[in-house]
Amino acid sequence: MFRYFLITIVGLSLIYLTGCKEKIVTVEVEKNANKGGLLFKIDKVNAPKNVVVVEAILTRIEFDTIKASLNLINDTSADLALNNIPIGTWKLNVNAYDSLQTIVYAGETAVNIQDGITTQVNLTLIPTSTGLGSIYILVNWGTKPSSVWNDYENNPILPSPILSTPLPIYSQQKVLFDEGKFKMWFDNNVPGFPSNTGYAESYDGFSWKVIKENLFNFDTNDSTSNNRWDSKCVIPGAIIKESGIYKMYYVGHNGSYGTWQIGLAQSMDGINWIRNPEPVLSSTATEYQISAGDIVKINGTYFLYYTFNYNPMTMPPYPPGRGISVATSTDAKSWKRFEGNPVLKPSETWEGSRIFYPSVIVENDRFDMMYMDVNATGFGMASSKDGYTWMKTGTKPFFTVADTKGIKTYFVAYPSCRKINNKYFLYYSGASSNNQVANVIRVAIK
Repeated sequence: MFRYFLITIVGLSLIYLTGCKEKIVTVEVEKNANKGGLLFKIDKVNAPKNVVVVEAILTRIEFDTIKASLNLINDTSADLALNNIPIGTWKLNVNAYDSLQTIVYAGETAVNIQDGITTQVNLTLIPTSTGLGSIYILVNWGTKPSSVWNDYENNPILPSPILSTPLPIYSQQKVLFDEGKFKMWFDNNVPGFPSNTGYAESYDGFSWKVIKENLFNFDTNDSTSNNRWDSKCVIPGAIIKESGIYKMYYVGHNGSYGTWQIGLAQSMDGINWIRNPEPVLSSTATEYQISAGDIVKINGTYFLYYTFNYNPMTMPPYPPGRGISVATSTDAKSWKRFEGNPVLKPSETWEGSRIFYPSVIVENDRFDMMYMDVNATGFGMASSKDGYTWMKTGTKPFFTVADTKGIKTYFVAYPSCRKINNKYFLYYSGASSNNQVANVIRVAIK
């Protein structure tokens, strides 16, 4: 989702490696085959302090994988060279590891090794006179994307209806881009009534029209008794569409001070929903109140990220570690909690006693998660290679109230990020007054 390597490729008229410590990896190729080389220049001086090793991996169908690495602490050279590479198009992955051998920076691109020329990423070819193809890569170290998010100047995009009495609270939005439209499901909470799910549509992601404010009928409760476990609340938590069917993992309860559980509702059109009679993930003594945050599917396995709270009737202080957990499934119905839960806990001062409401995107073989703090002051970020072991990307939030534009908001909450048409849309909830009640939906982009 977020790139931490900016890879720039420049041409070299001739590459001299004498006098430098080299790490050269060769591969078996046909006799007299045309070959090229690849040279990395690593900016060791400005490299992040936690980076210890930089590894380059070249892969190509029907060819052996080529690897080379550079230890930024022990190696005296800042150059990493690979020679005798067969000409053609290769996939290049660059990984940077910390002392625990965890990937903390990663990037990938396609490189075209050709005889007698140097190839740039933008495919502008620069001739060389060496008779060999060469690539020169300068790696710049990225930072957390706090400065790249642009809050929408006309926020909020979905304010509560002014003439409604009592004023409904719009929040906890989830967005999919489907059938050429942006589709949003959100918590429609009218004081004195059960929390319901609303639905809105947009063609550009900024101008929205509410199609229906209450998707669920609590009077009929899907033809079951009104004493069912979710008779007082159905709030969208995670939504995915597969084979033409929408699946909503929602937060449900029959009393705000009782147990909260995660249910499954399904729909053919995103508007008319049928709820399963029982929760798909139930509360426990520790995870007394649970709420779904996001869902992703990787290689046939579903990852459902959720947050939990202790029994609100228990007197504080609460035990530490109210964080973000994960459950997995192969059929999207039967879920198993990860034994190492929670996978992410509050650890920074700004986060307070709890972090929650995860939004997860998987891109370039990396999981990226956004989350909010207990006081709704900002959003943090963490990354993972496997979806279980997470590392926070900074000690401060990447987006705060100070980054917002448009009509003033008094806090930022419930981040929900999606990549749509090569843009990242960060939808979040805000408050139009200092009473600290979320009642508007906003967006930032990059």
